[in-house]
Amino acid sequence: MRRISTATKVVDKFGAGRHGFTDGNAAGGIWPTDLEAGWFDHVQEEIAGVVEAAGIALDPANRTQLLAALRSAGVFQSPAQFNSSTRPATTEFLKAAGFQYASVRSRNATGSLTAADAGALIYLDNSSAFTLTLPAANSLPSGTTFSFKSINSGTHTIQRGGTDSIFPANSPLTSLLVRPGQNLTLTSNGSSTWYAEGSAAFPYDAGFASLLSTPGYQKLPGGLILQCGSATITSGGGQSVGFPIAFPTFSVAATCSAHSAGYIVSAHRPTNVGITVYVYDYNGVPSSSNIDWMAIGY
Repeated sequence: MRRISTATKVVDKFGAGRHGFTDGNAAGGIWPTDLEAGWFDHVQEEIAGVVEAAGIALDPANRTQLLAALRSAGVFQSPAQFNSSTRPATTEFLKAAGFQYASVRSRNATGSLTAADAGALIYLDNSSAFTLTLPAANSLPSGTTFSFKSINSGTHTIQRGGTDSIFPANSPLTSLLVRPGQNLTLTSNGSSTWYAEGSAAFPYDAGFASLLSTPGYQKLPGGLILQCGSATITSGGGQSVGFPIAFPTFSVAATCSAHSAGYIVSAHRPTNVGITVYVYDYNGVPSSSNIDWMAIGY
């Protein structure tokens, strides 16, 4: 491309060395800018070249060919896979690159994250616990993400900045734990909220609901539920033991074991709310004992 260079050009109209045109002013003695074939040739070929690069034949009756060319696949060339220059990225390039993280970086001590950490995969590498504090959600554009992966034996804390809320499910938290091997992605809404995804958020998913106590239970996303507990059986001929929660359908199987040797323990008639436990000594006499039990159902 070139700018007008005739003697009647407007010098530096658009900045130093960026000459332009004028209509002129006869009364003021200002001549209109003279035209030159070289300038028109440049303009013509610059525009025609874009249209033809898109595989479009020039059509004197069509005034939208340049627009059509700019929207076509033939003009914009995809950078090579993993290109890290400032060239425009096509959707073809993004697909070939696998939607890369901006970078991979390590954190192994308590500290604060900044906007420079956004888009990176941050691996948490320490056997001792540490805490990372997020920047304020409203200091970042909506959709900004921070991704974490724990690669050591420590359990680490990712906590909010200021008064933001972190939502792994439907209840707000101030922080989340990332345990060994877990991953976590947090996305800012650009205001006051972070949305959590990944295995570190699973404990807050209703499909993984649990009660880690005695008795307790663990739900699995497919609908299976594991329940367990302890009980003191005082009527060896048959005593009911209730589950901490009811199985939605029924108990598939249940098993029991005695705390001490010398007893035979069995579970019978499992329902969705409990089992009946029998305890006998080796002589077949109903007995009393402390037992552990486990039930599986859905």
